[in-house]
Amino acid sequence: MVRTSTLLTSDCSSSSVRHADRAPRLGADIEAERDRIVSAAWDALETGGWWGLKVESLLRRTGLSARSFYRNFASKNDLFVRLLLTESEQAAKRIGDLLDHEPDPEVRVRMWISEMISYQTPRQLEKTRMLLRLYREIEGQFPEDARTCLGLVLTPLVTALELGRESGVFAGAAPHVAAVAVHHLCSGALLDTSSRDSGELVVEVTMAFALRALTCPTDPA
Repeated sequence: MVRTSTLLTSDCSSSSVRHADRAPRLGADIEAERDRIVSAAWDALETGGWWGLKVESLLRRTGLSARSFYRNFASKNDLFVRLLLTESEQAAKRIGDLLDHEPDPEVRVRMWISEMISYQTPRQLEKTRMLLRLYREIEGQFPEDARTCLGLVLTPLVTALELGRESGVFAGAAPHVAAVAVHHLCSGALLDTSSRDSGELVVEVTMAFALRALTCPTDPA
């Protein structure tokens, strides 16, 4: 009886070890699946635009099953959220690191605008437009995630405006409100720009308009 109990205990222990060993592998497999789907989604977006991205086409690109997709994402828009969050985090870090080395608030604002809307090729312009469309696509269904994405990108600009307000350069600007307004201005400039337009000219015009508004004296009344 003791021997049987020992065998059962041993079998249970071995089973527990096997399950414990399997758990990290399963987690790694799911993460690998997610990375393949995200990578395929970026490729599909760059070649066909967000409106042409279909779950079925992603499955063909990755060789994964529908079960694999829905194990990682609840829907296509859920995937869009992941793409936009990742891009927003990367942009926020890149721009933040760049601006942190600049002491002049006005130069910081100029740098933020330039980083947001400058482009060298039509493909770069289209990718930036695609990200803006992704934001608008998820804004209604995932408002909190959309606000998170926007907040990440705006943080370096808000910091620059706060410094400018303290120094008197942007004395009349409410940093958060002004940052959203500048972002809308940049978004509009990008979406209305033709691929034939000079990227430098778009940046120059947008920058001039934004800085004129930010440095405009407030009405004493």
